[in-house]
Amino acid sequence: MSAGRRAVMAALASIVCAAWPSMARAQKRVPRIGYLVHSPLTDPPSRERAAFRDDLSKPGYAIGKTLHVEHRCAENEPKFFTPLVADLLALEVDLIVAPGERAALAAKAATSRVPSVFAHAPDPLGSAWVTSLARSGGNATGLSFIAPGLAGKRLQLLQEVLPAARRLALSQDASLTTTNAEVQASGEAKARLGLRLEHHRLHDTAQLSRNLKQMATRRPYAPLILADLRMIACREILIDWAARKRVPTMAGWTDTVRAGGLPSYAQSDEALFRRAAHCVQQILAGAKPGDLPVEQPMKFDLVINLKTAKALGLAVPKSLLLRADEAIQ
Repeated sequence: MSAGRRAVMAALASIVCAAWPSMARAQKRVPRIGYLVHSPLTDPPSRERAAFRDDLSKPGYAIGKTLHVEHRCAENEPKFFTPLVADLLALEVDLIVAPGERAALAAKAATSRVPSVFAHAPDPLGSAWVTSLARSGGNATGLSFIAPGLAGKRLQLLQEVLPAARRLALSQDASLTTTNAEVQASGEAKARLGLRLEHHRLHDTAQLSRNLKQMATRRPYAPLILADLRMIACREILIDWAARKRVPTMAGWTDTVRAGGLPSYAQSDEALFRRAAHCVQQILAGAKPGDLPVEQPMKFDLVINLKTAKALGLAVPKSLLLRADEAIQ
């Protein structure tokens, strides 16, 4: 090979070597995550989903450019989660975000390969989703909202607003077992506080109207709305019924109060979903979900709807207002 030809070949090789890093970057696969949603998708997104997207973008991800998010909505019917997970797996997503028990169970049952992050697990250890809270094991990790520990506190706060209350009604999605711990904790607290608690199980959404008729006949002083996804999906129906019957509601979900309920005491959903975004970042960076802990909520919000209190002719004690994180006028 002539000296001139060798020089040309060397120059071409140097050009290829110099271009290789940028070519490799261009060919790098953009991560794709699936996001399961229980209630219908809204535009703009719900507060918790907006918090998740906000924190996910902070380390440098640009959603739609350097990270793709595939949303799949069950339209308030949990049975749809199984085919929705199958659809996401067919897209070869790198991770599934599964807020809520039913979404998390569908993801766990469908795959042991693709990691998942849950954001609303009532009892992940007791339900055997994880092997321990310190190190989750398997391919799922996320956040628990420890609802049972809040049940007694909610009843106590409701009694402060309604000192004359003696009979309460509790509605529960009968298809879920993880809310049983909260029901049990509510039962233990009601005995301590001198309350009667009527238990209404909801097997499907269509049964809600029958349950409400029973409640209206027995005239409970206040319904309790548990923080399960079926109750949350039905919150507008429950709040409308409560307004017409002029009874206050106590909820384990702040959005229920924003929809017209009276008080709620619950974990900060926005804080939970921001931490869920952090879990996603760690896994996309190479962490194994089984090595990550299941986080517990650190922030709890007392929210009171003063507009609802006024409509019901109730005076909220000043001592309670001073402790409130948010008072809706």
